[in-house]
Amino acid sequence: MKARLTAVTVCYFLLVTGTPVCVAFADDDAGLRSVFARGAGERALALGGAYGSVSGDPTALYWNPAGLAGLERTSVAAAHTNLIGMGFHEQFGSLALPTWRLGTFALSLRRYGVDGIEERDDRGTLLADDLRNTESELAFGYGRAIGPAWQVGAALKMQRQELAGQSASGLGLDAGIIVRPGLALGGTSHWAQNLNLGLTFRNIIEPAIRLETEEVRDPSAIRLGGSYAVPLGTQLQALFTVDIEKTKEMDSRLHAGAEVAFLDLIALRVGANNGTLAAGLGATYRNLTLNYAFEDNPLEMVHRFGVGFAFGRTVAERRQAALDLREAELNDRLAKAFAADEQQRVAAAAQAVKSALAAEEFDTALERIRALEVIAPDHPDAAGFEAAALFGRGRVAEGEGEFTAAVIAYQACLRVDPGHERARARLERVTTETERQAQRDENIRNLYRDAMATFAAGDLEQARDLFEQALVLAPGDVEIRKLADHVEESIRLRDEVAAAQSAAREAVGRAESRSAAPVANATPAVPAADSAAATPARKTPPATPTYASLPESRRREIALLYRQGVDAAAAGRREDAIRYWEIVAAAAPDYQQVSVHLKQEYQARGMEAFAEGKLDRAIEIWEQALEIDPRDARTQGYLERAHEHRARIRKIRSEGE
Repeated sequence: MKARLTAVTVCYFLLVTGTPVCVAFADDDAGLRSVFARGAGERALALGGAYGSVSGDPTALYWNPAGLAGLERTSVAAAHTNLIGMGFHEQFGSLALPTWRLGTFALSLRRYGVDGIEERDDRGTLLADDLRNTESELAFGYGRAIGPAWQVGAALKMQRQELAGQSASGLGLDAGIIVRPGLALGGTSHWAQNLNLGLTFRNIIEPAIRLETEEVRDPSAIRLGGSYAVPLGTQLQALFTVDIEKTKEMDSRLHAGAEVAFLDLIALRVGANNGTLAAGLGATYRNLTLNYAFEDNPLEMVHRFGVGFAFGRTVAERRQAALDLREAELNDRLAKAFAADEQQRVAAAAQAVKSALAAEEFDTALERIRALEVIAPDHPDAAGFEAAALFGRGRVAEGEGEFTAAVIAYQACLRVDPGHERARARLERVTTETERQAQRDENIRNLYRDAMATFAAGDLEQARDLFEQALVLAPGDVEIRKLADHVEESIRLRDEVAAAQSAAREAVGRAESRSAAPVANATPAVPAADSAAATPARKTPPATPTYASLPESRRREIALLYRQGVDAAAAGRREDAIRYWEIVAAAAPDYQQVSVHLKQEYQARGMEAFAEGKLDRAIEIWEQALEIDPRDARTQGYLERAHEHRARIRKIRSEGE
């Protein structure tokens, strides 16, 4: 057994230090570096192993785990290589799963083997010729971006060796950092985006493997690198990269490479691995990438082939999907809060009408009914409330002997509720009484009744003509004179309501024209957290810039302000929410659904002002909401009814005089 173990040990020593493959990359470190120190991945090897500052590739796990943070989609990579014959072979497979919230997780398995090893005793007698040496490495890596400038990562790995029936394992740990120094220093230019520096610490914990009595460690190493991406027109992209590598036992080694890619379809690569020439080619079709690498090994040229596949949504798409879901939940919550507030205001307005009716304050009740119609035009009790108020007004006027006012009120009541029999009976009685008191002849009575019927039907011009004809026959009839004056006032107020409606439509047109024209926006100040008396700033026109066009630092600021607005709205601090969202909408109106939130808050603030009796202020705030979305039917309705309300209040008050 001793002879067998001695022979096996010799074979292993020759494998590591005497084989042509290992000689090519184990100089200066006493042959103790693991075969896995060479790295993997055809793209990286074609670039001469200068891959310590390159991101966005699952094989970054082998070179600098911080590079995993640059992956956008779930990716797999695999390769199989036969090395210079003699039974040497190498395989690897890696899977990287980027997440938008937690970073990128990766898992890899590498295997390096030699078949057909002979076993001899001390006298050189062949004992076996089919021994096998297998080395494998299982690694779990993680990479995460910290802002736009920094990426960090680490990889925990287990190396295992099996040789002639014996096996041993050891644990190791790698860590790395990648930084864009230009961005870290606050730059926003193109070079600041494309210049990367990478620092990798390999084997911070050194894997140690003991097959017999001697423990063999994979020595720690440090790698410092830089890369720079250069656009060459609109169709070509160049990448230049260089690394310097150093272990405890070897001199520094230089790795350098360059790549030119055409439309992300074809990539040509060339590199130098410590003086050894490397080159390669990459071809991408949709989600599939095929890579080839060539190494001018001192003994024999090595050809490597690998495949990569990316699938699923990108990190940005998953982030946006999560944000959209959160936005939908926020919209639903805000919509429910808005509906609850609106329902409460409608209930309060309806109760105010009931209170006024109960107190027989009929003019006040009519004003409150008009206010109710502004915020709830389809309220089921509005018509009943109005009929009751008009009937009450007529009854009071009749009791005071104001028969003209009573006639007007009863007629208005019947226009609202044609089936109101009590109003019809009282109208007939009051009409008969006025005729009796005025002692009108039959012609005047006929003209009077025709004028009243025409007035009740809403034909104001015809009613005016009939009353004027009656006044020609009875110029001293006071009641007919009052009715004629009332019809004239009704025509004037009708025209005023029409003008108000036209003003509302013009406001819509102005908002639409402003939304179509690019406007430069100033950024308002951020509110204090305990702001209580703030009011919405006058006008927030849509901004020219989009969120995507802003620099990264500004995008982070916009996202933070938007989130603060959401938190303020959730806490009931609506004024603060409006101020935050105004800033966001001024800089990037397309960010998330800030315009929708801001419009809803303006609508709610307008309703609050209206409920407080501040009609002009309510109109002003609703016009702000209209500027954000000129086609919003709810806002248009609020404005039109508010303008009408102003005119009708005058009419109600004039009819009560």
